[in-house]
Amino acid sequence: MEHHRSFRELASMVESLSAAEYVIQPDLIDEHQRNSRCATKKRAPLDIYLSYLGEKTHRTVAESLYNALEEKRIRTFLSKGGNEFSAKQRQAMHQSGINSVVFSKEYCSSLAHGHLDELVEMVNLKNTRGTPLIPIFYDIDPDDVRNQTGPFAEVFDMHENKSQVDCEKVRQWRKALAKAADSPRWVFRSAEHGYYAPVSLAISCIKFFRGK
Repeated sequence: MEHHRSFRELASMVESLSAAEYVIQPDLIDEHQRNSRCATKKRAPLDIYLSYLGEKTHRTVAESLYNALEEKRIRTFLSKGGNEFSAKQRQAMHQSGINSVVFSKEYCSSLAHGHLDELVEMVNLKNTRGTPLIPIFYDIDPDDVRNQTGPFAEVFDMHENKSQVDCEKVRQWRKALAKAADSPRWVFRSAEHGYYAPVSLAISCIKFFRGK
């Protein structure tokens, strides 16, 4: 199966082609660099905080992207979400130069809410410190994230009517999802971009850090 090819092989294939052909939004990092106060600061202890939820998302996106970034010495903290947004995760996020979240169908497949608390903090850091927030939409419509429709509707109905979470927290999650969906973003479709997508995204991130 082609999805099981090694990162080194994929990286070699992508780098032998025109990077602009595979980077979905090649100007995205440049926009963050122009608009973010973080771009002019001293390099952060960590480069990227990468949040996701779900085993399939780990295999198809998060792990490949993490390996690609680490291979290029882009210091990355990989957070797999879960029931709690821990003090360790919070510290890593606050020490990162960029926060990124992978939205997929698995992101809304559980009543676990640590990943949603993470997202609220990412939005807060973007608003208060100017820390760039880069959402990655993988096989999911950004409008479903923005409006909590489609696969998001059922889990939010459960949060509001069946879980023990208070209404104010749910309101914060909804607001954070809408804010994230309105940020400059990458949208990947596995049927169109396949296994090139994570490596292509890594190339854009690498360009940002090399430009510092």
